[in-house]
Amino acid sequence: MLEEIEPHLAAVRQWIDSARQIAGVELELSPSERKQLLTVNRSIEQLTKLEIAVPDELRTLKLRLSAKDKRIIPADELAKRVAEVEDLLERLKVLSQAARNLRSRLRIDDPPTGRKRHNYGITLLELLNVKLLSPEDQLELQRNSESPKYEGKICPDGSIMARTDAGWRQFNSLASAAHACGYDGTKGWQYWRVIRTNGSRIPLKDIRSQYIEKGGES
Repeated sequence: MLEEIEPHLAAVRQWIDSARQIAGVELELSPSERKQLLTVNRSIEQLTKLEIAVPDELRTLKLRLSAKDKRIIPADELAKRVAEVEDLLERLKVLSQAARNLRSRLRIDDPPTGRKRHNYGITLLELLNVKLLSPEDQLELQRNSESPKYEGKICPDGSIMARTDAGWRQFNSLASAAHACGYDGTKGWQYWRVIRTNGSRIPLKDIRSQYIEKGGES
C-alpha cells in the first residue's frame, strides 16, 4: 500500500516546490510589502488547513497587497499551470481512495486488557465471499444478558445495517455500528453475533477466527 501511495505524495511535494518558486519571483512591491504578502499568504494557508476562519482584516490586507502585484503570467504558462493543477487533483483523488481502502483494511480487534491489539484486516465482505456469512443472516448486538440488545443485518457490499435508538442506519464497519449503539467500538467483532436458524448465537470474531484458521478459505 505504501508503494501505491508514495508516487502521489511525490507529486504533491513537487507541486508545492514549484509553487514556492513562483512565489519567489520578483513582484512590483517594495521588499517589506513583498515579505508581508508572503507572510499573509502562509498565514491564510495555515488557518485554512486547520479549518479556522480567516479574519476579515487578514483577507483585506492580502487583497490590498495583491492589487499592487503587476506580474502577468503568459497565457501558455497559465495553461500549463492549470493542467498541472488538474493533474494534481486527479492524483489526489486516487490517493484519497487508496487511503480509504487502507483504512477499511485496518480493523482493530478487541484484546483482553493488558494485551497487544491485533490488526487482522478482515472485512465482512471477505466472510460473505467465502459463504461464512450471508446477507440473509440476522445479527444481534449485546454485551451480556443485562445489556441493551440491538438488531442488525449485513448488506451485500459488506456494510452493516443496525437498528439504533435513532432507527435503522447503515455503517461501514462493526465498530462504528457498535459505537452508534452506545457500545465500545473496539469490541464490535465480539459484541456482534450472528443468529443461526437453530437459535444459537455465534460472535462474529469466532467466525473470523474460522476464516483465519483455514487460511482465508471457506
